[in-house]
Amino acid sequence: MGDKMLCFLKRMVILLVFSLLAGIVYPYEPEQNTDVSEPAQQVDTTETTAPALEPEQKIEQEKAKSDKASVWEIIGPIAAALTFLLALVIFINRKRHIRQEEEIRKNVEHEYEKKFRAELERKSELARQEGTKEFAEKEKQATIKSAEEILRKALTEELGTIRLLGSPDIPNLPVSLLDSFVSLDISETWRSEKRFDPDSMQGEPHQERVSTPDTVMQRAFQHFRMLLIIGDPGSGKTTLLKYYAMTLLQGDHAKLGFVNPMLPLYLPLREMEDKEGKLQQLPEALASWATRHVLDISRDTFYDWLHNRETLVLLDGLDEISDIEVRRQVCQWISDTATGLTQARFVVTSRWTGYRKLDGIEIGFDHLRADVRDFNPEQQGEFLRKWFCAVHSRELPEEGEATAEFKDHQRRLALQRAETIIA
Repeated sequence: MGDKMLCFLKRMVILLVFSLLAGIVYPYEPEQNTDVSEPAQQVDTTETTAPALEPEQKIEQEKAKSDKASVWEIIGPIAAALTFLLALVIFINRKRHIRQEEEIRKNVEHEYEKKFRAELERKSELARQEGTKEFAEKEKQATIKSAEEILRKALTEELGTIRLLGSPDIPNLPVSLLDSFVSLDISETWRSEKRFDPDSMQGEPHQERVSTPDTVMQRAFQHFRMLLIIGDPGSGKTTLLKYYAMTLLQGDHAKLGFVNPMLPLYLPLREMEDKEGKLQQLPEALASWATRHVLDISRDTFYDWLHNRETLVLLDGLDEISDIEVRRQVCQWISDTATGLTQARFVVTSRWTGYRKLDGIEIGFDHLRADVRDFNPEQQGEFLRKWFCAVHSRELPEEGEATAEFKDHQRRLALQRAETIIA
């Protein structure tokens, strides 16, 4: 039963109520019994009496009263039945509404649970992905850290020593660069370029600004991101690059004017080309250099270093590229590379014969240029003393010999040999 049945029953109840009200207004009066045995009451003979009813009229009145009583006898059970049906319909509809509300509630709870589970699964998936990313990032950082240790060890072995060739009086042995390094005099007046520029010989001579390797590095990177070092053959350009690399590897970055630690990256420019003779990008070129040295350092690792941390890129020997056209291309490559790598600083070395504006060889990227000056006699003597001391310190004492006495003896012997050559 639905809403229509409920509406019908309501109407029936209303009709029943009106019937009950009608019964109250016009109540049923049952017939009064007359006892003929009682004596008739005295009546005033002076008053006029009502005429007696005819028998037919009495029969009709009795019949009407009987019908009225029968109607009231029927209305009672009908009213009770209708009331029961109304209560039943209300109960059934109430149950139906409760059931519908329960279904709606269950559907809402089900949808909420589905959404909650979906959101929980989404968050779980995100957490899993984040965990995967975190794990991958940790693996990446571990790989980079391991690669950096490999690089530092390789650079220390390759750049941490020097040999002195071409003299029969000086032994050809590798010695520590930092133990034998002598501070060079570096000019910032482009002295080597003047040899081939006639216009530069005219006018008043410029006063040279002479700096040490440390101060020229500090000055260069206060205003620029590139330092170009020009020098004669054998003047110490490559040794100067090695000195910069070893200083950073030793953690003395503040000595060179850097606030934060710098990772040195070394590349001879003659190794820029790939097997097909094309210039490589810097990460690829560094990875090729690492491969030649049997180092497990990928191109991606070099790329990460160059873009995400402060590095000092040491590009050695521009003049060693014999083809002038290729050298021009390398100059353009250096400018383009420095422009894109904002975290990196660059040091480029070349002989003056390999870097001349007259030949169209010029780096367009803004830089400080400095020339390495030749050793003066005092610097030559200092170098020889340090060199021989470094060579003799390599020897080991005899078994049972005091170490301190042996080292002192070796030092005196080294100074004697150096003074012999200096004299």
